[in-house]
Amino acid sequence: VKVSTPTGVVSGRDMIGGAPPLFDWAPLPPVERALHCLLLCALARAQAMPTQAAFVLRVVVAVVRTAHCDQRRAVLRPERLHELFGAFMEAFLGLAPELCAASS
Repeated sequence: VKVSTPTGVVSGRDMIGGAPPLFDWAPLPPVERALHCLLLCALARAQAMPTQAAFVLRVVVAVVRTAHCDQRRAVLRPERLHELFGAFMEAFLGLAPELCAASS
């Protein structure tokens, strides 16, 4: 899975724990960092287990919906949440294009 970062496009597997770091996690708030990691792991799982791609998508949508609807805590700006989810969906549909096909 290729992921766009501020330093360019890199493989998802290199995003976490890469040496040298390809992504500077330090300035990210903890919630955004956790969501970013969740989305990367979800992409990796969908790629490794294509039969579970629909399940992975449902889980991610539930997490993002909860984060978006919980305005009392507002720990992540809505526009940043939309950016992260949009990037996830772009990568996800590249892995599982059959999920965006119209059902019969």
